[in-house]
Amino acid sequence: MTKSIVFDMDGVLFDSERIYYRAWHRAGKKLGLPETDDCVTHCVGRNGSDIRDYLLESYGPQFPVNDFIEDIKAEFYEIVKSEGLPQKTGVRELLEWLTENHWKVGLATSSTGKTAERNLEMSCLSQYFKTIVTGDMIRHGKPDPDIYLLACSNLGVTPDGCYAVEDSSNGILSAYAAGLNVIFVPDMIKPPPEVERLIFRTFPSLVEAKAYLAGLAD
Repeated sequence: MTKSIVFDMDGVLFDSERIYYRAWHRAGKKLGLPETDDCVTHCVGRNGSDIRDYLLESYGPQFPVNDFIEDIKAEFYEIVKSEGLPQKTGVRELLEWLTENHWKVGLATSSTGKTAERNLEMSCLSQYFKTIVTGDMIRHGKPDPDIYLLACSNLGVTPDGCYAVEDSSNGILSAYAAGLNVIFVPDMIKPPPEVERLIFRTFPSLVEAKAYLAGLAD
């Protein structure tokens, strides 16, 4: 196993999934949409292109999909502006340890490049990543493997020698399909049994994940 690891962003680095749920609800309420929880759950981990396709399939070809997605983003940052963007427990400590111990660290997020850059710079985390692959760099996002394959290629490592840190079913499926060893750190949604069996290791937080990775060198 090489010293390489690729992180998801939302729900792994940031406690942002709850904010996205709130933003979807606010944007949906303006359009008179019914309860949006199932819709958000389906879209967690997917890139913008796949989300657009899903929304048009769910609400019809006349649905103002681009305006809706932009409104979700606006609502998200309105919440972040007033409440901040909380980091997950142990994020900075883990990233600093990986850097100090010469790991190759990447990011594979379904968010757009603009969103990822904004979130990482806001939290001063950009410097920890050798490569940042975002959802707008690929046609199909998670659960397809492309985003993780590109991240591994950019890091110069083979997928079977790399870890992925994920919190969602779509992310687990994507990393597993790409051949990475999936470390699962739960967030809001518990994966179904058929997805759970694909996980290499599960830890309650990044604190325990760091302890595991540090123990590999002992």
